[in-house]
Amino acid sequence: LRSLTLGDSGLTLPMAQKLGQLRSLRYLVITNCELTDELLNQIGGLNQLESFSIDEPAITDKGLQVLRHFPRLQQLTLSNVTLTGQGI
Repeated sequence: LRSLTLGDSGLTLPMAQKLGQLRSLRYLVITNCELTDELLNQIGGLNQLESFSIDEPAITDKGLQVLRHFPRLQQLTLSNVTLTGQGI
């Protein structure tokens, strides 16, 4: 699987853990799923990820630190998120 869009679903910890195992994933879009820092941390192993789009997450600047684990990330879209800028 190379591309996945999750929308309007209750993303749970077990779901995020399974998502984190999709090592060949290159494009990921998560919208209206209440993505938290803890859930974001579970997908930190997606080292092939090139494009990541998040809409309406419940993440903090600290949670964004997981982006360091995406060495191939070329495009990041954050929509409807409240951050201070320290995490970027």
